[in-house]
Amino acid sequence: APASTAAGAGGRWLFYLGVVMLVGAAVVGVAVVRDVRTIGRGALAAAWVAAAGGTVLTVFDQRARAEASLGTLLSSSTGHKLAVQAAAVAVTGLAAAWACLRPSRAAVAVTGAAASGAMLARALAGHADASTVRWFTVGVQWIHLVSAGVWVGGLVWLLLAIRGGDPGRGRGLARRFSSVAGWALAATVVSGSLRAVY
Repeated sequence: APASTAAGAGGRWLFYLGVVMLVGAAVVGVAVVRDVRTIGRGALAAAWVAAAGGTVLTVFDQRARAEASLGTLLSSSTGHKLAVQAAAVAVTGLAAAWACLRPSRAAVAVTGAAASGAMLARALAGHADASTVRWFTVGVQWIHLVSAGVWVGGLVWLLLAIRGGDPGRGRGLARRFSSVAGWALAATVVSGSLRAVY
């Protein structure tokens, strides 16, 4: 296979950055902050733009590497997987729009669930799907991505909530986040170790 390109790597990083932030926003919005409006609408929209932009960049990078038209790429097995990822990102965008227009715990929870679905679509399009025990490697990869989103993405939103003056700011916010983040960090380490072995 051709060597990885800067566009391909950039697309993957943008996608992961976006979905990790969206999952983190959901966790903090549902389980940590007192006022869900602390979840900034601009930052939420920017996270989705990153995920969408990364997906688009990945599609065009794959098309360029295959030296084929977009239609030819999308009719291939790789194209089908990218189309599923793009559809998952589009659904996430609708949920994020809902959370931006009408901030609520339900809206950010749906956004996080949709972003988790996009992570699953990405896991199904990656190396984990090529394993002989596909259900195991894809599942472990997905758990790894989601738990990283809870831990790393959630930490960013925690800091924004503290800075934004959430009513539960300070030790209360940090304590509530720590109880969730501790389990997420453990899941990240265990799933990452399993992926390194398998």
